[in-house]
Amino acid sequence: MRITLPGFCPANAKIHLKVNVPTLSSTLEDKYYICYGDQITIDGGSENVQWEWSTGETKQTILISKVGAYSVKLTNSNGCSYTHQFVVSDENQPKITAINQTNSSIEVIAEGGVKPYRYYFNGIPQNSNILLDPTASSYIIQVESATGCLGEPKTVYFIKIHNVFTPNADGINDFWTIENLGKMQDIQVKVVDRFGKLVYDFSASSTQTAAGSASGRDPVWDGKINGKPLPTSTYWYTITWFDPVTRRNEQRQGWILVKNRD
Repeated sequence: MRITLPGFCPANAKIHLKVNVPTLSSTLEDKYYICYGDQITIDGGSENVQWEWSTGETKQTILISKVGAYSVKLTNSNGCSYTHQFVVSDENQPKITAINQTNSSIEVIAEGGVKPYRYYFNGIPQNSNILLDPTASSYIIQVESATGCLGEPKTVYFIKIHNVFTPNADGINDFWTIENLGKMQDIQVKVVDRFGKLVYDFSASSTQTAAGSASGRDPVWDGKINGKPLPTSTYWYTITWFDPVTRRNEQRQGWILVKNRD
């Protein structure tokens, strides 16, 4: 280094300058992936002597089970530090986007992760996304990717609509019922005869019950109008409701055979 001052002769001198720099971690990544129900270990690396995680922990490794943005401040033995930011993502998980029902099937629509998927209905695996002829009242549905990554489960109540009843007071099949409809919200049930005349009308709004935000009432019809039995015939129904699990408005239409005493 050359130093020049006014009124003095120039002079040369040597200066030894030592610069301490942060020590980068060889183990940290910018993005991590997590599956439902799992937790991952994040290693801050042994190159540094202090670790200050955004979670409040101060050890070299931590466990993370939730998606989100995180950071860790790393300090080496010279007191130099830097902050590494990273993200934990669930984008490798299959996500159920829709659950469609008919009177004889449950269809699951999913996206994300690596296909082909495996579908679990109450813990029983199958390759098809359609469960035929459901027998249980409700199902816990989960989707697994080809890499073995499980997505978040959803519970669905199977809406079973019976098509025939015999309201003849013999104690057998005397009422028309719609199984699990009372667990839905904003229910409307209308039944008409072949001329379009309304013969049964049921509605239930969204009220809080022990089972959650649902109407809590299953419709039950005795096959009568104004207290009088209807003639044996085929009638047509329209049922609408809001499903609090799928967050969708649903509608089902079909027919009922009422076998009554004329």
